[in-house]
Amino acid sequence: MNHFQQLLLEHLRNQQEQERAQLLETLRGHTKTHLVLLKANLQVREGDGARLRERTEEWEEKQQEELQEKEQQEKELWEQQQKELWEQWEKEQQEQQQELQLLQQ
Repeated sequence: MNHFQQLLLEHLRNQQEQERAQLLETLRGHTKTHLVLLKANLQVREGDGARLRERTEEWEEKQQEELQEKEQQEKELWEQQQKELWEQWEKEQQEQQQELQLLQQ
């Protein structure tokens, strides 16, 4: 009986080792598959990230251009107003000069 029990134990140990080896191989396969999927997912995200960065940069450039255009328009408007005010002041000065000349005569 003792011999039979030893054979049975050896058989069970061998079976456990085979199951363990098979489990490890399965885990390695699943890990490799998971790793490949993870890498593919990261590549997609990096692509999306690059595209997002590119869009963000384009948006920032567009906003900067619009801001510069607006500042330029405001500057031109201010200059035009200053010019009109100056012309109006000169006109008033001329009118006052004329009135003064008329009063002196």
